[in-house]
This record gives sequence, structure tokens and C-alpha cells, in this order.
Amino acid sequence: MPEIANRLSHFSRGRPVEAHFEDQDFVLALDYEVSFDSTSNTFWALFRRGGCFEGAYQCIERWIESKAEQLDGLQTAPDNALDLRKDMHYWVFERVYEQFRQDVQMGIASAIDQIERIRPNEGVPGEVTVEARLGRLRAVPLIFALADEEVRRGVLSPQTVGLLKAIGLDPAEKHG
Repeated sequence: MPEIANRLSHFSRGRPVEAHFEDQDFVLALDYEVSFDSTSNTFWALFRRGGCFEGAYQCIERWIESKAEQLDGLQTAPDNALDLRKDMHYWVFERVYEQFRQDVQMGIASAIDQIERIRPNEGVPGEVTVEARLGRLRAVPLIFALADEEVRRGVLSPQTVGLLKAIGLDPAEKHG
């Protein structure tokens, strides 16, 4: 797994990363482990057969980044932010948020398609033009750009926490 170790090393602030695959089915959703060995100054990542590797990889990536910052005495998360990088169940929350974003994208695409096909009130004086409506709908994903970035990193600003709570997702609740 040298390619995974190499990718994870981008977050380790110069420390070595060892990644291993255990040819054993995971037990009780423990499909991965991550740790730091202070005697060798090395991060260790273990993946188990049958696990959710996308979620595992993202959790390990965030955990290594946060631990490396701690070891170097750095704090890149703002003081008022909710830092969930060491929450090993955060990927579940992230997955729910990603599904919400896909649903929003699908809804926007459907609305755009309908407006382009039907072209309601086109040419009626005083009505909002079809092009203006389409432009505004196409801009909606930009509203989520900061939240998308923060959710991916696992460091949430008060504004993003507020947005998430407004859509029914509370990042402060346990996710596992």
C-alpha cells in the first residue's frame, strides 16, 4: 500500500506514514485504524477487508492532519470553529451531507430543465425573465461552496454549523 501511504504523507507534516491492509473481515464496523507511534515518529494506518475505504481514507487523512498539527504546536482550525477531524465517525455525517448536496443538485437540474422546456411567462411584461431565473438557479451551488469545503475538511465555522442545523444536520451530535 505504498501509494496510500504516500498520499497520506501529504498530511503528516514530514513524518513517515505506514499503511497496511489486513486480510481479515472487519468486526463491528472497525474497518480501519489510525495511530501515531511517538517512539518512531510514524503514523500507522490499517485497512481491513470489506471496509468502507472512502470513508476510512478521509477519516485517516483528517486525523493525521490534526495530530501532526498538534505535534508541531500548530492550530489551523479557528478558535470559534467546530473541529471534528479526530471524530472517527464523522464520515457518516459527511456522507449524509453529500447526499443532501446531490439532492439539491438534482432538484436544481430538474427546475432548470422544466423552466427551459416550458419557458413560463416568457415575453410577459413585468415578469422575471427566464434567463434571470436560470442564472439564479445555476448560482445556488455557490452558496454551499464554503460549507462543502469545511465539511470535507472537518472544521466547521459557526456559519456552516448554522446552515447545517437549518437543514436538519447537527454536526455536534454523535454520528456512529
